[in-house]
Amino acid sequence: MEYILNAKTQDLLKEIQKFSGKKLRRINDIGILYNQTEIEKEGLLFTDLIFTAKSICGLKSVLLNKPQTEESKKKLIIEYQSNLNLVSKKVMSILDHANFDTKESFKNKYFSTDDKSLHNLIELIDDLGVCKDYFNSLKN
Repeated sequence: MEYILNAKTQDLLKEIQKFSGKKLRRINDIGILYNQTEIEKEGLLFTDLIFTAKSICGLKSVLLNKPQTEESKKKLIIEYQSNLNLVSKKVMSILDHANFDTKESFKNKYFSTDDKSLHNLIELIDDLGVCKDYFNSLKN
């Protein structure tokens, strides 16, 4: 069963895509998450999700680009893993009232215990970080 996004969500995705200047890899799933929060009148869940995603992007950048002591690196890795778990919980919370097929699709794509799912989740998080940048740009 295909998930149909409303016109408002489709327009928002086009704006985010344009803002990013690059192809977002998980844009349809971002649309599903945003749409679900709109349906359930729970916009703060999406805001909270993109905030956490942006935090993960920052942690990843620090881990990859800044020299760390072993102790600080361990702390950053623990925080990174904790935030990954938090994103997973937030996504599933947003999808709580979605149809069965949508929930299963997300579980299989992002939350299986294989490398592909982790890769997919990191792509989703990167794209959600771009969403946070987009919404921040609207405040300026």
